[in-house]
Amino acid sequence: MAQESFDEKITEALHRGTDEASAMQEKNWKLIRERIREKRGISMPKRTFQWKRSLGISAVAAVMVFMLSTFTQPGQAALEKLKQYFAPEKIVKYELEGDKENIDSRLQQGALGYVMYYDQERYKVVEDGQLDRYVMKETAEGIPEVYMEISQDLDNTPEELVAKLEAELKADFSKVDAPEEVTDPFEALYIHAIDGGTKWNDPVVNYYLVDDTNGGSFVIKTKYFLEAAEGHGARFHSMLKEFTILLDE
Repeated sequence: MAQESFDEKITEALHRGTDEASAMQEKNWKLIRERIREKRGISMPKRTFQWKRSLGISAVAAVMVFMLSTFTQPGQAALEKLKQYFAPEKIVKYELEGDKENIDSRLQQGALGYVMYYDQERYKVVEDGQLDRYVMKETAEGIPEVYMEISQDLDNTPEELVAKLEAELKADFSKVDAPEEVTDPFEALYIHAIDGGTKWNDPVVNYYLVDDTNGGSFVIKTKYFLEAAEGHGARFHSMLKEFTILLDE
């Protein structure tokens, strides 16, 4: 299919899709995200989709054209349009300390090949092309550093990285849990470390190593302090539920 024809079809579909109600747009985002993951070979729970009921016809067209693109050059252009279709801001429900909060969140579309909604009231994103760092907007003297970093290792799988990161953590932290496979907030190899564990300001680090399906990994690091585990730690966990790999490099 020619680039111009392909772009015209995806543009037309997405323009029609923007006329859907906000509730429908949220359903579109969730289903598009899952279909992209399925396309990339990431295992997802088996579900039956009632396309016409769950998605507007225009959104179906956009998704199906994308699915047929097989990441050719036109497919990359379509993907960029799909990224633009995701709402730049939305309200995300977080569960924090047993309570549910509606958080005003912004879509991060960095150069690393993923999208994620983050709590824009509390965090800002610092990008340098190699990693995205989500840091607190408000800090105070004496408060330990709090951040989440997302980077990509193009050459090593999670299984190849995990031993190296575990060794690095053991050099700096008094307690490092054995790596484990997790499914929450997504499928990943997970390492948890804490130094001390009795004082409010004892540092905590978590690594999530995510298969990028191309022989590499997304490396996600969260750092906070013990007293912030149910605050910043829980917020980072909720943000990562919105993490979605998009691009084939």
